[in-house]
Amino acid sequence: MIITIILYLSGILTILPVLLYFAPHIFAKKLFHFEYSDDVADFFVRDWGLMVSIFGVLIILSAHIIEIRTAVLTAAAINKTAFVLLIFFKRKTPFVKGLFRSAYMDALFVLLYILILTGVV
Repeated sequence: MIITIILYLSGILTILPVLLYFAPHIFAKKLFHFEYSDDVADFFVRDWGLMVSIFGVLIILSAHIIEIRTAVLTAAAINKTAFVLLIFFKRKTPFVKGLFRSAYMDALFVLLYILILTGVV
């Protein structure tokens, strides 16, 4: 039961960046407190939002399809760890300050995924 709750909560929060795909300028500002005006940045913000959201869907699916859980949580943990490390190493960059909340959540989710994968939870 606790695993299902963890996977649903982290999955739903991981799906939220899909909003960037549909309205990148609005939600980049609302979710992450940064603005941009470049077409290339717009392309990558949209793509990133969609890709991260797909991870969220897979995380939720892994709550019910145990056969995919190890692969999904391993891939999600790697992705989230890379994101947290990028934020840590770029923490003095002005736009990164708006990503701290996401980094804290992702770090917590990585820890929870490791506990699930190792059978502690």
